[in-house]
Amino acid sequence: MEEFKKLDKTHLHEIIELVKASYERRFFEDYVIKDIIATFDDNQRYKIELYGFFRHGKLVHIGGFAKSLSVGNAYELRLSTTLPEFRNMGYALRGLEKRLAILMERHRDEKIMIQLSTKHPHRYEQFGFKSTGYKTVHSFEYMYKLT
Repeated sequence: MEEFKKLDKTHLHEIIELVKASYERRFFEDYVIKDIIATFDDNQRYKIELYGFFRHGKLVHIGGFAKSLSVGNAYELRLSTTLPEFRNMGYALRGLEKRLAILMERHRDEKIMIQLSTKHPHRYEQFGFKSTGYKTVHSFEYMYKLT
């Protein structure tokens, strides 16, 4: 049985265990743990909404988004990862579809921009994301989508 839902502080231990198993140590320590703290720290301006897929009660995939601090209705997709033993089972794809649906529902009659950085740009092209042509030092490619 699978369930997709918004995550809260009660899931913090499971989230940390999942990301420790999913990310390289340097990314976990330099970026990921800071994003997780921003998700659950009420004193942060930059707030990430985090969602997860549970399979038989076990958290197997997370993905989130944050309203960009820039002008207008701009969002950044953040923290998408799946436990290694559950990869290639469609969780990332379905999680992306669900997060995009949430954003579209919130802004039915408004234009929005969605941004992300990824090492796998081909996975996002089918959803209308376009490359900016910019890659980070760690080979993450920046992409965007206007709706």
